[in-house]
Amino acid sequence: MKRSFVLYALLLAGTFCAAVAIEAPTGLVSRTGDRSIVLHWDKNSESNLSG
Repeated sequence: MKRSFVLYALLLAGTFCAAVAIEAPTGLVSRTGDRSIVLHWDKNSESNLSG
């Protein structure tokens, strides 16, 4: 049981680090209009993101 708890804790820590370690977008451009805001940014090349 102790071994499975340690493995679970390591998996949880790795998942948390991956979620927190996302870099801020670059090349951010905003356009404002009549009751709208449009944001565009450069594509992220990090391997820990999907989609």
